[in-house]
Amino acid sequence: MPDPTDPVPAEAATGTGLGPADTGVGAALRFVVEVAAWVVIARAVGSAVGGLLTYVLVVAVLIGVTATFNAEGDKRNQGVVVPGPVRLALEAALAAGLIIAAAYLWGGRGLLAAVVLAGAAAYTGRRRYAWLLGRWEPQPDA
Repeated sequence: MPDPTDPVPAEAATGTGLGPADTGVGAALRFVVEVAAWVVIARAVGSAVGGLLTYVLVVAVLIGVTATFNAEGDKRNQGVVVPGPVRLALEAALAAGLIIAAAYLWGGRGLLAAVVLAGAAAYTGRRRYAWLLGRWEPQPDA
């Protein structure tokens, strides 16, 4: 039985396993940005430094960090609980890394594609960002 002193679990807030301020589209775009960042950043580092081992290590580190550090109530699997702004900084770093790596690998087209993807994810996730920063509270059903 859940502890009544715990914050409302994410899945109870939305019935979907998403955080209370998250949307399906926002979560999907955030996931696409994360996966793209893992692959593109690792490819750029592997291209600059060389070697398949470098690529695999960078992917493993990026996935590990992304999956490990989560804000309380944001996801079903908590991992290491960090404040919301820390999680946002991690996501911003991934998006910035994606943009820089895409520009390095593919020039202007890669830059444009990464900026559009990261921008769409940021726009659809703005309510979640406000919630993670403590500036948005879920409204009870009337």
